[in-house]
Amino acid sequence: CDAGKYSASGAASCTSCGAGKFQDATGAASCSDCASGRAQPDIGQGSCDSCDAGEFMPDTGATACLVCSTEKGEGYGSSEGASECNKAAPGYFLNTNGNPKLCPEGVKCGKEGVTTETMVLKDGFFKFAAKSEEVYACTYEDNCKAPGASDSALVGQDLCAEGSNGPLCSVCKGDYYLDAGEQRCVACSKGSSWLGPAITL
Repeated sequence: CDAGKYSASGAASCTSCGAGKFQDATGAASCSDCASGRAQPDIGQGSCDSCDAGEFMPDTGATACLVCSTEKGEGYGSSEGASECNKAAPGYFLNTNGNPKLCPEGVKCGKEGVTTETMVLKDGFFKFAAKSEEVYACTYEDNCKAPGASDSALVGQDLCAEGSNGPLCSVCKGDYYLDAGEQRCVACSKGSSWLGPAITL
């Protein structure tokens, strides 16, 4: 028998595997159920299809995958080939209780799988702790632009640009001052010094 078919002992002909089953070998005496996270709607197949991202299937022998947002609710998502909806869909994050919530302003949520602790903030926003869901707009936007902050899940003082610290990165460190025009902390030594004209007698 070809792949996708089987022949029971003593049978004179081959039989196609049913929907939800597969057989990838030739000369087989039986078919196997599709594993969880996979499905096969057709008969006579040599493999099963992985559930797409955003779908899931907890059972074996399935003929179709289930949609996370339909079965579990808005905000639930999954990776390809998932047996459960264990990720947040794009635009959402999973909180510490495992429930999806809409991403607050200032968080990059264009991809699936964001959690409270893996939130990556946009420039100009601040988060006090990794397990906190609250995100705040910084009083002085440029003070909240730490190198690498837009690519990593940084929190607290790690979000502050050089020369700034404190809540919302609103405090200038020693030897820095708040430049009203630039709206950020600037080094007191920035720029060239001017000592005035030389005086000779």
